[in-house]
Amino acid sequence: MYSLILVVGIIAIVFFIVSLIAHTYTYQTTTKTKYSFLNRFPYELNDSFDPRKNITGNLTITFALLLEVVFYLSMISTFNFSSGYLWFTAIGGILVAIFSFFLYFLPFRYLNAHIGLATGSFVIILAIAVSLSLNTGFYLTDYMNFMIDNSYTAEFWDCVISIVISIVVGLILLIILFYTLTKKNPFKLQEIVHDDGTKEYVRPKYFAFALMEWSSIFASFILIISVILYLYGAPSYLSL
Repeated sequence: MYSLILVVGIIAIVFFIVSLIAHTYTYQTTTKTKYSFLNRFPYELNDSFDPRKNITGNLTITFALLLEVVFYLSMISTFNFSSGYLWFTAIGGILVAIFSFFLYFLPFRYLNAHIGLATGSFVIILAIAVSLSLNTGFYLTDYMNFMIDNSYTAEFWDCVISIVISIVVGLILLIILFYTLTKKNPFKLQEIVHDDGTKEYVRPKYFAFALMEWSSIFASFILIISVILYLYGAPSYLSL
């Protein structure tokens, strides 16, 4: 089952990367506008044209999110977790995958739903990054306390890489959260006043709420790598 979890996780990440390439290519060739992950929302990859033109991107992101759910379900069914952190990681990962699907395909006229989904997804993925960091940190502390002959195994370094990924992701999410909180209205467009007194409203270079949506989606797939490394690196903490 270790191998199954590894394969499912890697394929999910590959499908996600393919979906990004397909989505942005179709968007840019269809609308003749460059797509920016810094100020545009996931739903906009379909909103500006017939979604059927984006069938490759839509299918690959759907498969990627489905495989993310399968990844965490396989993790739950394979291991008997003694750690509440890992239970939270698995259940939270499934919820974020479901929320991400709606962030991609739910029209923006359902603004309140987008706010709820984006906020929930962001908070959960940030908590997952923190829980993974803590859980892996506890394992590494125990490992070093009982280490024999100062020997660092490959499994130890797997966990080191896992905790580094989790901490970096968590810090980036905290920066985005802080940036969002500094904005009185995360949806507010940037106002430009021309010489003739006319006003034009454009997207800011960094659109706070779009950043929250995309960062939670990106982080969910990056943390799959962290989870895989932990599962392979800390077998003594897991029961088959």
